[in-house]
Amino acid sequence: MKKLASLCLACALLLAFTSCGATKRFGKDVFITVTSPAVILYGAGTDTMTDVTNIQTGMDASPWVQPFFFPFAFAYRVVDHTLSCTFYALDAVAYPFYGLAELNKYGPEIKPLMIYKNTIFDDDGSSEKDADAETGEER
Repeated sequence: MKKLASLCLACALLLAFTSCGATKRFGKDVFITVTSPAVILYGAGTDTMTDVTNIQTGMDASPWVQPFFFPFAFAYRVVDHTLSCTFYALDAVAYPFYGLAELNKYGPEIKPLMIYKNTIFDDDGSSEKDADAETGEER
């Protein structure tokens, strides 16, 4: 029962971390760090499938190319996503400094890291945010 209460409290705190810039950034850092085993495997798997499909298309080769290159591409992507998750863990350590910087009204605007996008910590509340189809710039 204590584990369930601790889990509920942790989830409530993570949702509360979506309010201001420094805590939003810290919340995303903690979320990515805690879920890093799943993030690494899922991200490596999906990116690898895209990579081997692009290799096959680029070489204009038969489908045997995909299973041949998969282990090499997967190993590369595991290292890539492990480093990305490590950056989030290291960034969480700097949370007190982001909080102090945000106290200054002329200080920088603190935003979460954008290595992994589309989490609850990235939403700034505007539903109008999308990209222009011709230029790719955000509106």
